[in-house]
Amino acid sequence: MDNILNDNSEAQALLKVLLKLIRKSDKLHKEILSTREKLMEICIHTDLYEDSENYSGDYYNVAQYHKIIKCNTCGKELKRNITYGGFG
Repeated sequence: MDNILNDNSEAQALLKVLLKLIRKSDKLHKEILSTREKLMEICIHTDLYEDSENYSGDYYNVAQYHKIIKCNTCGKELKRNITYGGFG
């Protein structure tokens, strides 16, 4: 029985450490988002790349083809062109 109590106390201690790390992680995540938003505001978007997303259609909806221009430095989406295709 003593072994079970000792094992449980170790688990409780690890749980406390885990919860503390989660709180730190949440604070860090908020700081990362804030810094990323500031970066997107001050970036001049000179290094661009093109990305694409495709959504297939079904019986009632036609397919959608998204052409997206993004900044490689900050990741901000600058332009999105949507074309529709499929049978119809």
